[in-house]
Amino acid sequence: MVDTPSDDGAERRGGPTQAATARAVVADARLVRRVVKRYRGITGMGLQVPHGHVIVLPRAALEGLVRLEDLGVAELPESVILVARPDLPELDRAPAVWRAAFHGHVHAELESRVRSGALGSAELKAKIDQIGQTEFDEIRAVLEGEHLLFSPGDDAEAYIEFAAFFLELRHFAAQDLAKYFPTLEDTARVEAALALELDAAALLARSRPAGAPPAPRDERDGEPRRQSGRVLAGDARAAAQAGARVGVLRALAERVRSDGNHARAAILQLQLDTPEARAGATADLSTLAARLVAALRPEHDDPAEQAGPAGPIAAEWERTLAPLAERAAGAWSPRSLEARVLFDLQKACVEHERERRAVDVITWVTSGFRRRIVRPLPMATRVRIARRLHHAFVTSHRAEIGAGDRRDLETTFRSAVSRARTNVERSVLPVLTAVLDEVGLRPSNVPEEVAREKLCAEILDQILERGFLGLSELRDALSRSNLKMGNLTLAALTGGDALLRADRQLSLRLDGVYRPGEVYLRGLQKASGVAFGTSLGRKITLHAVIPLLAAFVFLEALQHLAHGIGKKVGHPHVPIRTTLSMAVVALIVYGLLHSLPFRRAALGALSSAGSAVRTVFVGIPSWVLSRPVVKAFLRSAPFALFSRLVLKPLVLGAPGFLFARRHGLAAPGSAAAAGGVFVVAALFFGTPFGARMEESASDLVLRGIGNLRRHVIPGLVALALDVSRRAVERVERGIYTVDEWLTFRDGQGTLAVVMKGAFGLVWFFVTYLVRVYVNLLIEPQVNPIKHFPVVTVSHKILLPMAPTLLEAMRTPLVPLRGPSWRTPSRAPRCSCCPASSASWCGSSTRTGSSTHTIAPSRSSLFGLAITARR
Repeated sequence: MVDTPSDDGAERRGGPTQAATARAVVADARLVRRVVKRYRGITGMGLQVPHGHVIVLPRAALEGLVRLEDLGVAELPESVILVARPDLPELDRAPAVWRAAFHGHVHAELESRVRSGALGSAELKAKIDQIGQTEFDEIRAVLEGEHLLFSPGDDAEAYIEFAAFFLELRHFAAQDLAKYFPTLEDTARVEAALALELDAAALLARSRPAGAPPAPRDERDGEPRRQSGRVLAGDARAAAQAGARVGVLRALAERVRSDGNHARAAILQLQLDTPEARAGATADLSTLAARLVAALRPEHDDPAEQAGPAGPIAAEWERTLAPLAERAAGAWSPRSLEARVLFDLQKACVEHERERRAVDVITWVTSGFRRRIVRPLPMATRVRIARRLHHAFVTSHRAEIGAGDRRDLETTFRSAVSRARTNVERSVLPVLTAVLDEVGLRPSNVPEEVAREKLCAEILDQILERGFLGLSELRDALSRSNLKMGNLTLAALTGGDALLRADRQLSLRLDGVYRPGEVYLRGLQKASGVAFGTSLGRKITLHAVIPLLAAFVFLEALQHLAHGIGKKVGHPHVPIRTTLSMAVVALIVYGLLHSLPFRRAALGALSSAGSAVRTVFVGIPSWVLSRPVVKAFLRSAPFALFSRLVLKPLVLGAPGFLFARRHGLAAPGSAAAAGGVFVVAALFFGTPFGARMEESASDLVLRGIGNLRRHVIPGLVALALDVSRRAVERVERGIYTVDEWLTFRDGQGTLAVVMKGAFGLVWFFVTYLVRVYVNLLIEPQVNPIKHFPVVTVSHKILLPMAPTLLEAMRTPLVPLRGPSWRTPSRAPRCSCCPASSASWCGSSTRTGSSTHTIAPSRSSLFGLAITARR
């Protein structure tokens, strides 16, 4: 219990209010949720109890809902702030209780002002207008998403909850304000407006429980513990000087400086902590700042926009780099976060100073020896500089520096990232626009001009985010755009449509940034062009292929599910996919695709069916349970006694009877077993301990179901999609990293060029196979979201094709394995397909005179089985 004096911190507006006389009481979380449900009249199972951590209510109302012995108090104040006991370690419990109690005190104060008329509808509207209607709508959505509102449409409730939640965050988690309310740019103005309604400092002092720290953590920690790292850095330097030789550090600093590593040299000299070393560190940081200015200078810049090494931009960089270097010098690890920021910035300088060149034998051969083996990649250099700066900026968010240094860092970094992006735009956008014009993707009106600008901006964002662009990204961006290609002609079919021509041109003009599409991607694009890019193809696809294919997949999925259920009930074959069902489902799909009235009717039918089901199973029971007579009956003492001694034991005894009958026990024995369960349950629920255990178990189960519905199932689906997406991205990033390593840099010798060219020749084929297998074969198999539609249905499609495939493969494989494979019994089990082929391809091995058949695994990733009978 939080016992606070009722007259501490008198109200500025005179007279004791509910907040001034309220007192916080800490109780079990299940009791608080029970009180919230009953006091606010929440019907249903209560899977989610809004505002279940604290509630303000009168003493009379609380006494009618729980017993004093359950709360563990002898008496209650007139107004009670009931706080849920946090499930935290003992040391963290008092601050959490303080936070919830402060939230409740703000509620009590503002609710009292609403009841007294001091905060009426006119004053409330003025407060909302002061915050901003758009901002307040977002605030309401955030509070509703956090399950803090009982009636989201009530402006008074939303305003009171916002005030309590805002002040709670302000005093206990100020760093989270921007995360919850990103549109509130001027939080100081909001805090000043709330100060006119209540004295937050007095409420904070009044709500402080015994054992809590003197001030909330954010107020106690106001500034980061280290101001530019100097306090901790001093101790670390003293230890370093005591245990290391100054000469070694000085020699190491000279050596790394000669290699151009000015960031490391500055850190080493700051560790020496001598006047001469500090002067050297300042010079190294000045050199690094000058290199950054040069790296960010546009290729064709206006002399009026330039700032030399001693200019204002370089001075800004020096002020930004100094605290990072100080903190990095005081860290125990040479790869501390602040040091990594400095090294990322230095890598951006190296990208500018040492030009990259591609060593590409394959392109030299496929171009008819017209393109050079070693060629420069200027576009890629600008993209890498922008990405290095962005990565350094993101990493710097967690740097432990002072507030003033952080403001300088944010200002400098934002300007640098914007300048780097502008440099990429000036290089990429003209090329991209010219290529789109050449292939025929020209805008013919204002909406199409806007669509193309949006398309170019999206492509640029993709390049800056991933470092490269491919045919898949270009195709997807174009499909999302309102700029569309024309009908496919015969010349476009043979020479490539606008997308494929753009793919070829961009691979030449954005060398090092754009990757041309693989053969299978270009083939799929041509096939889709025939299906959707011609008038006849669109008619056949939309009016025949899609309805029939959708019907086949839908019915095949139902057939697959019904087969498993039928095996359980003794009917393994349930005919679902028949000619009649195919025709009916195809006609329904056709109507949904091509008839707006049919779509509306289908949607209306589904909505009506859903409403009817909801009315029967949810609406009517909720309406009945919400009637005052029913609620009074369910809360009455006789029904509570009947529920504990008869109803709940019967709920447990009935399954016991069924369980005994299922396991062969006769009816009298099953009835006796169920009766025993009934008697034991009635005795258990009739005791106070049993009642408490029943309430705890019910609360645990309901919370578990709610968490499963709201968090676990959506989280598992999101996790599966995210893991698959990240895995594919990691593979792409790994390939991209090797591609970067295979580029030639200024300063490398002839041997490096030869070795990289030779390895690149092999790496081209490895990359090609990896991309095909990962994107087409592996990822659809291991992704549980794609597994059913891609794998299960494809297995049944490929299974009838097995004899034909084996017959087709036997002829070309006979010269490799000899004439013994000519007979069908010795046909090779060979497939480069995924696990779908492995499901029907078996293998046999002969050991001595015995033959062992090995069934392949359906979970095989590559499905590559080249085996034979010997």
